[in-house]
Amino acid sequence: MRRSRLESSNSGGNIVYTVTTFDQVVDGTTPIDSDPRQNEQYGIADKIAFQVYVSNSTGTSPDITLTYWHSNDGLSWVTHTTLLNAQSISATPYEVFADTGSAYLGKFGKVQLTLGGTTPTAYVRITACGRKD
Repeated sequence: MRRSRLESSNSGGNIVYTVTTFDQVVDGTTPIDSDPRQNEQYGIADKIAFQVYVSNSTGTSPDITLTYWHSNDGLSWVTHTTLLNAQSISATPYEVFADTGSAYLGKFGKVQLTLGGTTPTAYVRITACGRKD
């Protein structure tokens, strides 16, 4: 289930959106991209902070890799940031914040989630908060 909520105001004044990218059980090692309908929304922010929550992991040595990709045409994609790189999720619940850093983002963005290990399964929820400088 994916939810999206545009922020109209914020005490800090810089939040432009909060969107739940993944909220599902993930099974296997096939990479999964975020919903393409969110690609343009990701691009309106200058920086994005991701809150990653993982629970109920199974399999042998399960891990998670999370990558943010960006593009200016929505067709050719380039890796912007590897947010999590084969981070162990053997002990769950696992929760972390990761961000896209200070380099500017392209007009479009997407998140790619990959579980690693042998026959991994886990519940994954990722919420993104886009901010303007």
